[in-house]
Amino acid sequence: MKIRSHALSSALVMLTSIGASAAECPPGSSPHTVDGAIKCILETSVVVVVDPEWLVAGGVVIALLVIATVYLATQVRRLAKGLRSGGRVV
Repeated sequence: MKIRSHALSSALVMLTSIGASAAECPPGSSPHTVDGAIKCILETSVVVVVDPEWLVAGGVVIALLVIATVYLATQVRRLAKGLRSGGRVV
C-alpha cells in the first residue's frame, strides 16, 4: 500500500510540473534560457497551409454577402422613396 501511495504522489507531482511548464508558454513555442531568464521562443518550423477549396469557399461567401447587402440597400432605398412620396411601393 505504501508503494502505491508513493507512486501516485510521484505521478501527481510529474503531472503538475508538466502542466505548469505547458501553461507558461503558448502553443507553438517552448521555454528557452536567454540571458539567464527563461523566455518563450516561437518555434520556426511551423508551416501553415491554406487549402485552396476553403479559400474559394470563403471568397464565394464574401461575394454573396456583398451582393445581399447591395440588394437589401437598394430595396430599402426604394421603400423609403415610396414612403416619402406617399404612393404605393411596387
